Amino acid sequence: MNEEDEVVYRNEEAPVKKLIQTLLENMLRCTQSLDKQNSLKYSIPVSAQMYGSGKTYLGRFALKKFKDYSTLDPSWFQNLRNQYQISQNCNLVDDLMDAHYVQLNLQLMMNAYLRFGLDTSFKVLLCSRLLLLFPKDQRRTFIQNNLADSIDSYSSSSIVSTFTKQLGGKKIFIHIDEFDAITIKMFVAGVENKTEYHSGLSAVKCYYALWDYLHNNFITKGVPIYCSGRSFYIWLMGKKLFKLHNIPSPNAGKAHYCQLDALSQENILEILTGTFKKV
Repeated sequence: MNEEDEVVYRNEEAPVKKLIQTLLENMLRCTQSLDKQNSLKYSIPVSAQMYGSGKTYLGRFALKKFKDYSTLDPSWFQNLRNQYQISQNCNLVDDLMDAHYVQLNLQLMMNAYLRFGLDTSFKVLLCSRLLLLFPKDQRRTFIQNNLADSIDSYSSSSIVSTFTKQLGGKKIFIHIDEFDAITIKMFVAGVENKTEYHSGLSAVKCYYALWDYLHNNFITKGVPIYCSGRSFYIWLMGKKLFKLHNIPSPNAGKAHYCQLDALSQENILEILTGTFKKV
């Protein structure tokens, strides 16, 4: 979807502002001393709803909407600036507003994930999407100069740091889309487009592994992250509902749920006909 394809979802202001606040809180925690950081609990912003609810849209246009609301709601924006001014020359609001947006659709790494596991498959997908931030004629040179070794020689966090440096120090806002693809179990042989997925506690463990990975490589490194998909397991894990099964949330973190209003049949028809209006 290009910017000109943008549609407006119902009551989008609250989830956009909640997402922005959660991202800024995590970024602020990363500016604290190491002693303080060890005692802080980071949050993962997540939206898990039906097809067409706007969860992918929320991530894709969050930064644009952030800029819009800085004008539409100047009081809210000024309060944010006051809250996240960490030094005379550094305001986290500016850092986030100027960030590059990168979408990682986990469905695109399912084959590699089954063969090589989470770390390798994620880093390959990450690099392929980050490279799109550079002009086509510069990508090969960038790889040769910065990522010439085997992909296993780098961590995901170091890859983002390398790209951030080459992009002039601007933050990279990473949107993990279709995160429920992480529960894939196998492709069914002989059946086209047929896959089997983990379920129950087996699926919960897959989500734990993903959240733990994002926590260690990005969230605690000051990289803004948002997850969208169709499973509520990450949110339920953040509510400590699997603690009795020895599956806590990573580092006792919380999942901040970005609630999007459900669309009625009338709303869907309006979107399809291009007549949808903000409510």
